[in-house]
Amino acid sequence: MTRCCGAAANRSQRGIALLMTLVAMSLLTLLVIEFTYDAQVDYRRTAHWLKARRAALLAESGIELASEILRLDARMSTVDALSELWAAPLPPIQSEDGTIFLRISDENARFNLNLLGSGVHSTNGRRFMEILAQLEFEPELAAALADWLDRNNAVSSDPVGAERDYYQSIGVPYPPRNSALRSFAELALIRGFDTHRLSALRPLCTVLPETQDKINPNTAPAAVLEALDPALRDGVLVGTLLAYREQTPIRNSQMLLELEGWKTAFRSKSKLDKMFRYSSSYFRVLSSGEVDGVFQSVEAVLYRDLDEIHVVYFLPRRGPNIADIDDSAPARFADLGPRLFGSGGKPAP
Repeated sequence: MTRCCGAAANRSQRGIALLMTLVAMSLLTLLVIEFTYDAQVDYRRTAHWLKARRAALLAESGIELASEILRLDARMSTVDALSELWAAPLPPIQSEDGTIFLRISDENARFNLNLLGSGVHSTNGRRFMEILAQLEFEPELAAALADWLDRNNAVSSDPVGAERDYYQSIGVPYPPRNSALRSFAELALIRGFDTHRLSALRPLCTVLPETQDKINPNTAPAAVLEALDPALRDGVLVGTLLAYREQTPIRNSQMLLELEGWKTAFRSKSKLDKMFRYSSSYFRVLSSGEVDGVFQSVEAVLYRDLDEIHVVYFLPRRGPNIADIDDSAPARFADLGPRLFGSGGKPAP
């Protein structure tokens, strides 16, 4: 009887030992799995970071390449037109490390929003109102923008304007700038300017120093050209210009007067000289680098003074910023970053 009890006790002890061994093995297996998982995550995170860093360096190289293209263009041509190399949709640039995607556009082809500092009833105020009308947007947006830009806190067009009292009454209050815009995205802070309106205005408007008040007719969209003068608003003269510039860049106001109907509308080139310039100084560059499906981007505005290139602002971004290079990740249009200008319309050092 005693022997049977001892055997049962031994079997019980062996069962407990086996159970403890199984528990220990299970815990050890879980620890190994967790360690392996963490190691794999760390490895993939590091690998992704390295790809992203390489892609960022490629995107930065794109800005340098754009600077060189614009520098060479200044040496080869005294006009800027859509037929030139910088304006073409440049093909992807392959390198040993990855791919560079690059787009350059002319900011002097767009209406400068900082010109509304002179008020909604000024010539430039009326031009912006015409752009708003073409987009079927509320004319009140012009008053709100003018109030943001002017140097006082008096509402210019009550109740559609907006000054300190309005911005202090919203959920997260902030003061109006009461000076020139520093970036296009700053419009989002102004009463009435939502994402939809910013997206529609971006191809037609820009933010440049207040001294930049002339448009390049070789690169400007039809909507911007039609807004410049009442004589252009029926689209006939602008249509003639658009057809002509596809064949030959416009080099001076005399060439415009030689187009059909232009001399009748403007008589002399003095008014045209006040509206137009035929070479550009400010260019917006979008550059994306791609390494094994990982995108990093840079958006920059470059100021060209003869053949010298100055960076006005330089904004790194995650992901692509060119709409047609990666369908899985739509490009962002946001134009962020400070824009600080010195005297004479040149970038501040």
